[in-house]
Amino acid sequence: PPGTRIWLYGVTAAAVASALNFGWLYLCTQVFHWTVSVPAAFDTASLVDATPERIIIATCAAVATGTVGANLLAKTVIGPRIWWLVISSGFGVVSTYAVLTIAEIDLFVRVRLAVLHMLTMVVAIPMLYRALHIHDSDLEHADRRWHDHVESRAAAQTTSPASSPATPAHLELDDYVGMTEDEALAAAAAAGIECRVMSRDDQQMTVTLDFRPDRVNLVVVGGRVQSASVG
Repeated sequence: PPGTRIWLYGVTAAAVASALNFGWLYLCTQVFHWTVSVPAAFDTASLVDATPERIIIATCAAVATGTVGANLLAKTVIGPRIWWLVISSGFGVVSTYAVLTIAEIDLFVRVRLAVLHMLTMVVAIPMLYRALHIHDSDLEHADRRWHDHVESRAAAQTTSPASSPATPAHLELDDYVGMTEDEALAAAAAAGIECRVMSRDDQQMTVTLDFRPDRVNLVVVGGRVQSASVG
């Protein structure tokens, strides 16, 4: 799936989850006058009152981490959607469990804080799961990009002087006929073409049997080229 779509869903999920968490925090503190405590850092031994800034920053950080994970899964793992559900749901459950087991804090305060975690999880995971879906248009786009890439490389190799050496297919083999052996070898060398003598005065030379479309084979009789071929 395109990374742009995953990030678009991730940003949307962060915005929606932040709004829901802010609403829940406002409901708890301003309407019901409940206390919502959050860890001051990763160490849960130090708790502070939750503020909208802390909640929004933590929510955005969590969703951003999930979005990065979704991108990595989409680029490196076959079937990223099922992996996303398994891994992200597991982390979400673990984080909620960790909140519910914070020591030295009232159970209802833990539940209020756990609701914030669950709101983030139920918003972010389904949205990013949907972003990881591969549509037919994604496959068509990837196929088109691949063909454009192959065609551009082929065009570059065709137009580049360094990658387009002269080959026998671009020359007239009859030009070698009638030359002396030295003249033919010199002409091939000047054109950047490998050239070899296959036989001299009906005596077969010891040569390799591989076929090379960029090589000229000469048959020499009486010091002059009688025939030339590619191979």
